[in-house]
Amino acid sequence: MEQELVSRAAQLLAVEPALIEQALQEKGQYQRRTRKKPGKDAEGRPRIRVLHVPPPVVKEVQRAIHRHLLNLGNSWFRKLGSDFAWPIAMHGFLPRRSNLTAARDHIGNTALFTLDFADAFPSVRRERVATALRWHAKLGRQEANFIARLATYRGRLCQGSPSSPLLFNLVVLNLLKSLERLAAERGYRVTIYCDEVAITADKPIPAEERRAILQLVIQAGFAVHPKKIRYQEARWGALEVTKVLVRPDRLGLSTRHTIDRVRAFIDHLARRGTADTKELAKAKGYIGWVELVDPEKLKTRLRKSLAQLAKLEQSGGHS
Repeated sequence: MEQELVSRAAQLLAVEPALIEQALQEKGQYQRRTRKKPGKDAEGRPRIRVLHVPPPVVKEVQRAIHRHLLNLGNSWFRKLGSDFAWPIAMHGFLPRRSNLTAARDHIGNTALFTLDFADAFPSVRRERVATALRWHAKLGRQEANFIARLATYRGRLCQGSPSSPLLFNLVVLNLLKSLERLAAERGYRVTIYCDEVAITADKPIPAEERRAILQLVIQAGFAVHPKKIRYQEARWGALEVTKVLVRPDRLGLSTRHTIDRVRAFIDHLARRGTADTKELAKAKGYIGWVELVDPEKLKTRLRKSLAQLAKLEQSGGHS
């Protein structure tokens, strides 16, 4: 039976059966790694993100799962009879969508309710992944269970797996549909970006409706980070969603530290008088981010930095 599932999975994912067989053998050989996160925890210790990185063969199979999920809604699949499409309200982990596209959906509204899922990936068990694959990717029970087995570690989605982001999106779809129904009834707008749910309105969102939204999330089987439930109104200050400010007619940078960091980095390169290719690319990346979010800042606070960067580029990294 397993050999038959290997063959069917290989055909579905467009990989060789031998690759899947090897992945099954090496599935327990994940490596635990940690990365520092900004800020400190409640006890003043540095915050860390725990990653479980799959071995190369397992990662290759998981990349194939990622590609399959990414392609589910494209035109080629629709010609084959697929009716799946990633919802426009879902902005995380998808091409041409980002925290900026999520934030833009809320421009013009004056009240914002946001919440974050707690431990987003590890909170999703293998069974929920298999169920989502059956409902949304239209896989049979056995195929869905087998793909979920390849994509999870110790029975859960994990940080570090290339297939986890889109599988998480797939699991979140039913919740998003419930939130979209509520939003349509109330005249709200809803987006989900990675692990952040955002709902906005052109009028205050009553406390009882915020509780109803929270209850929908919990009933869908997701835990909510208690410190990341936030309600904002424009009369109290600019709304902030996905780390971007949402003003009545445009977006803005959520903190002046972003501009200060750009200025300091480029000034450091200019004072040193040299910059290698990576440093120039990093500086241009900073400038590109500001241009996307708040282009007015290029004229008001980054004119000197732009001139310094142009001089370094013209001289091939030497000023």
